Amino acid sequence: MADRTPYPSETQERFIVRLPDGMRDRIRSAAEANNRSMNAEIVATLEEKYPAPVVEYDPERVAELLERMQAVLESYSEPGASQEDTWVKAAEFAALRDEVRQYLPRKQGETRE
Repeated sequence: MADRTPYPSETQERFIVRLPDGMRDRIRSAAEANNRSMNAEIVATLEEKYPAPVVEYDPERVAELLERMQAVLESYSEPGASQEDTWVKAAEFAALRDEVRQYLPRKQGETRE
């Protein structure tokens, strides 16, 4: 069997947490109300409490990231690309997007997903 590139969810850090009685149901309810998964709800809540450090704006770096994002988008239309290639490009685009987001101002209490 050929080696494959792992999906982004397979390479992200995992952390097991024991929840008090009833908390899972409260998280599920909040996630449903916000139209997201329980994992996304937990991450959004943690992001609110523990925001990423503010990065000093670097216009040259942002321009470079946006150019790379554009190149990834243009490569989506390449004929003969496999589904795995598409997933790799999607993961690359998401990583670039997340880096660009570091430079965007946040409103009080806003989270990034």
